[in-house]
Amino acid sequence: MKTVSISRLKASLSEFLTAVEKGEEVLVTNRGVPVARIIRVEGEDAQDARRARLARQGLLQLRRRKPGKIGPPPGKGSSGVLAALLEERAEGR
Repeated sequence: MKTVSISRLKASLSEFLTAVEKGEEVLVTNRGVPVARIIRVEGEDAQDARRARLARQGLLQLRRRKPGKIGPPPGKGSSGVLAALLEERAEGR
C-alpha cells in the first residue's frame, strides 16, 4: 500500500489513480494522520461505473425504469376486454 500526503496526491493524482487501477491501495494522509484510502472499484460498482461511462460515450442506452409487470399499452385499458366478456355472458355464450 502506498502512502501519500494530500499535497503530493493533488500534484500527482493521475499517477496514483493509475496505481489504483492496477489494484494497489493508496493511503492519503494529512500531516501524517491517515484520512482516506483509495481503492479500486470492483464488483457491481465497477459494472455500474462502466455502464455510466459507456452511456456518456453514447455506446449504451441505460434503462429509464425498473423492470416490472407488463401492463396494457399506454392509453388502452382492460375495459374493452371486460365489456366483451360481459356481452358474451349476456348472450349466453
